Formats: sequence, structure tokens, C-alpha cells
Amino acid sequence: MQVELDAEFPGTFQFIGLNGVGYEASNALMTEGRVLPWLQDVASVDVWTKWHVEYRDGVILDGQGLERARFNLTTHDLAQQVHRDALRQTLLDAR
Repeated sequence: MQVELDAEFPGTFQFIGLNGVGYEASNALMTEGRVLPWLQDVASVDVWTKWHVEYRDGVILDGQGLERARFNLTTHDLAQQVHRDALRQTLLDAR
């Protein structure tokens, strides 16, 4: 989806993965063969807890860094076009 949005809206959207504290062992597997920027949360920052993140949540921020929406990829499987369309619209609405 990053590639699709970049083609239509260059420089507008940036997807970034954030791994929770305690799941560091999966970083190599998650990033293998991918170009998605990937951050590892640490206990001293603990973004997952502060933002009340659930597993596979997409937290959508506006241009000011404020949360505009959430989109859980377990609940909304992007293999289904209806969910891809909904995420795309959510992103467009947040810009």
C-alpha cells in the first residue's frame, strides 16, 4: 500500500512498524526481505503501553503527529479488498 500511495500522493504517507517490548527476537524475521522502517520499543519509552496498542494495530497519525484513527490488521485483513479500501480511505481522511 505504501507504493500505491506514494505513486498517487508522493511524500504524503509513511508506514512505520513498531515492535513491542519483549518481542525483540522476532525483529529479524519481521524485517527480512522488507523495506518497511521498523522500530523496536524499549521499556524506558514503552509506546505500546502509553498508546494502548493492541497486537497488529495500525495507529494513524495526522501531519501534526496526533492520532486520527486505529486500524487493526487482524480484524481487518488486507487480503480482502473491502479492508484495503477502508484503510486507504482512513489514511486519506487523516491527511
